[in-house]
Amino acid sequence: MARCSGEPTLHDEAHFSDVLERTGIAIRASLAKLGVAIGSVWFSIHPVEKFGSTRRCLDENNRCHIRWSSGNALGSWIKDYPEGPLDRDLTQIGFCDAGEQPAACLCFYASHPQVSNGRHRWSGDTVEVVRTLFEQEHAEVFPV
Repeated sequence: MARCSGEPTLHDEAHFSDVLERTGIAIRASLAKLGVAIGSVWFSIHPVEKFGSTRRCLDENNRCHIRWSSGNALGSWIKDYPEGPLDRDLTQIGFCDAGEQPAACLCFYASHPQVSNGRHRWSGDTVEVVRTLFEQEHAEVFPV
């Protein structure tokens, strides 16, 4: 995993490579019982920008304020507050078929369902939007 100089690594690369290899072996073996052949397993990281932000913002007096999804009565300072610490990467584990064509992709990003405009109903909102966009762009790949 390429990282900028001085940026902390999030995992032991040798251990992660071993886990990825063993995962591929286990998936190939289980799918072979169903007559499905997997060619290769891959891993990728994609930066996510301007999607999420920390909800806890400190004002000039070091008091904590909550930044809500649907707006805030505190004024524009909280909207313009820096993103803060959050999951900045979308990680993926992908599987190609025996012909090395993408077949399935596991996607991981730390997010949570949103409740907005007073409806108090859970929705698939951002996760569903991303899945739909992914399916439109890569119809042949099963997203998980």
